[in-house]
Amino acid sequence: MPLVLYYTETSPPTRSVDLVIHALGLTAEHKEVDLFSNEHLSPDFLKINPLHTIPAVDDNGFILWGSQPINTYLVSKYGKDDSLYPKDLQKRAIVDQRLHYSNDVFCALKMAARPVLFSTAKPTQEALEKMKEVQENVEKLLTGHKFIAGDHLTLADYSYVTFMDVYEVFVPAGDKFPLTKQWFARCKSTMKDFDKVNTVGANKLIANLKQKLIYCSSSRVRVGKKFCFLSHLFKFIAMSLILYYFEASPPVRSVDLVIHALGINDEHKCMDIPKKEQMTPEFLKINPLHTVPAIDDDGYTLGGSQAIATYLADKYGQDDSLYPKDLQKRGIVDQMLFYSEDVFCLSKDILAPLLHDGIQPTPEMLGKVKEVQGNVERLLTGRDFIAGDNLTLADFSFITTVDVFELFCPTGNKYPLTKEWIRRCKTTMKDFDKTNKKGADLILGLIKNALTN
Repeated sequence: MPLVLYYTETSPPTRSVDLVIHALGLTAEHKEVDLFSNEHLSPDFLKINPLHTIPAVDDNGFILWGSQPINTYLVSKYGKDDSLYPKDLQKRAIVDQRLHYSNDVFCALKMAARPVLFSTAKPTQEALEKMKEVQENVEKLLTGHKFIAGDHLTLADYSYVTFMDVYEVFVPAGDKFPLTKQWFARCKSTMKDFDKVNTVGANKLIANLKQKLIYCSSSRVRVGKKFCFLSHLFKFIAMSLILYYFEASPPVRSVDLVIHALGINDEHKCMDIPKKEQMTPEFLKINPLHTVPAIDDDGYTLGGSQAIATYLADKYGQDDSLYPKDLQKRGIVDQMLFYSEDVFCLSKDILAPLLHDGIQPTPEMLGKVKEVQGNVERLLTGRDFIAGDNLTLADFSFITTVDVFELFCPTGNKYPLTKEWIRRCKTTMKDFDKTNKKGADLILGLIKNALTN
């Protein structure tokens, strides 16, 4: 049975997967899903992906969705070597880190493109500011490197390359980012069948966006600097391992819970985010994207909660229960980890304006929160934990965020599976209250106060 790819030609993540399929020399059957006709909401497709997103694949009965976990699964299973996704833990962790940040890249693009495509409304200033910050961050990641995760082509490049030309529609960079420009040209000449796989779909999307932008307000939105509140999170790991942290941060607490689960002695270095310690030259050497959590493992530095968690589990785990070595089981955990990145992006989009400027969440934002809550309940249908019947890294990545969403959209007894899962995590995860409660109470208190006022 050939690999089946559920796709839409104009979708950047779909084209990322298709490029990887071509790089691996795989034969795939393409099944188009028409988003504008809501085919992704049909009962048949919801059996493939209950969260109704593309791309998705069917590999001889094994179903997986989400471009990044699909790509890591395909390379792990079909790759002739490990050049695209290294087996070396430190090199792989850097690729994973970049893959998880690519979710932020896509979140920013969706925030700008959705109103244009579906409502013929111009993107907000906030959306354009986020896109501008992404462009600057990609240039930083390429400083001293030929590719996103080093000097060789990896899956990280496939995850970024289908986005950046679309960014130009909203925030033209001209010659401002020469490293990005050179990298894009390098990808086009290096990736197999790039024009065949990517160019037609990219051009269709760009033309569609430009046409619809004509009908939007022609006023230019000034792009300024963006300050994200909860994208800054830190903690440390012991002896040679240090965790840079900010206690109120859900991703920081997620990493700290993993540290406790693995039995690692850790040193915590608290970052004073309100005083912008994350912007100091010293910390920018640790993480040029100035976010927490970040770690220093005997001189090896890494940022991003999911990338950190997978690296630590691979390196220090006494077994593979939290992050299975079986490719299909790991693919499911990765799928959930990347979806948790979308969940946190939504959390940031609500919390940053609320906590900094007192701007209350919009009905549209609250609708997205309710959608996430419904999705989590669906993911738990027929299983005890997020990625199956055993505790995995996926649970650690979700558990520190769900209580924040409950404040915005109280569910009561509407989602019994989620309620039981939370109870199960609290009793299963080592030192849960010790590690999580104080920081959770702090952020929940800040949110309650901001909502009250």
